[in-house]
Amino acid sequence: MNYDVKINGIWVSTLGAALFERRLPILPEVSDSTVKIAGQDGELSFGSTYDIRDALT
Repeated sequence: MNYDVKINGIWVSTLGAALFERRLPILPEVSDSTVKIAGQDGELSFGSTYDIRDALT
């Protein structure tokens, strides 16, 4: 598979450069903020946030 990247409107392949590999996860992991209350069913959700994406994996 050939990869190409456009930077400032210029494809890097036209400059003689090439992208050989890209290893970024599609989305980072998610941290959920929930609280379980004793004596009640279920839990309360306070939403979720994305963790930091590690660009080197």
